[in-house]
Amino acid sequence: EASDIRIPLFVLAFAEELQKSFLPLFIRDIYTPISWLSEPVVIGLPIIIYLGVLAIASPFVGSWVERHGSRRLFLAGLVPSVAGFLGCTVAGSIEELMLWRGLTALGYALITIGCQDYVISNSTTTHLNKNLIAFVGIIMSATMCGTAIGGILADWMGYHAVFSISALLVVFAGVLAAGMLTDDRNSFPDATTSRKTTPTGRLRSAVSVLSNFRFVLFLLCVAVPTNVLVAAYLWYLAPLYLSDLGASASEIARVIMIYY
Repeated sequence: EASDIRIPLFVLAFAEELQKSFLPLFIRDIYTPISWLSEPVVIGLPIIIYLGVLAIASPFVGSWVERHGSRRLFLAGLVPSVAGFLGCTVAGSIEELMLWRGLTALGYALITIGCQDYVISNSTTTHLNKNLIAFVGIIMSATMCGTAIGGILADWMGYHAVFSISALLVVFAGVLAAGMLTDDRNSFPDATTSRKTTPTGRLRSAVSVLSNFRFVLFLLCVAVPTNVLVAAYLWYLAPLYLSDLGASASEIARVIMIYY
């Protein structure tokens, strides 16, 4: 059932959001100058890499789901996610942190798109909208909780420990997924005809979506600007500004939580 995804997805999203409130502060602590870039730009690079990998990988994940199934994709995404979080705990330079954050983004894209496909595949027409709303609600609630608790843990245990906790939680999410999710490819009598689409079919679908003027208008004028502003202001400027005002990591996390 679509509800099977709720707990593994919550744990995964919770783990991912633990570091959001203090990430720019952590980057500033390990800052190493790059001759042709200013310090503010260098501090923003790991965040840009994370968002870039997430944006580039997500469109390709759909075809991987068709070939391997949502459950397998969830489990496969654990590898780069865990590796990324563990790498962040030992990162000693901006270049290293960029690599590990990119790996984390790849794992997050694999898992979340796989979860979304699992919800769609296991929903009837009458319950699809309700289940998709629940999917978004799970991520938002995990984001709110993870942001607040991550700041408290950072004050109590330090930045590196929070990344280690995130890695452990991702492993726990994988254990839950392995036990709770079914191989959704088995839900279809003929995977070749029911699940797989040809490149031509995918191109036709993309053109159909992009020809919807209202959708494109919403995408370009609302969705994209909103996400850019969230990344630039909430994840980057707000932690640095509040830190300069003397706020602790837990106080910064509580302020950021107000947004969600």
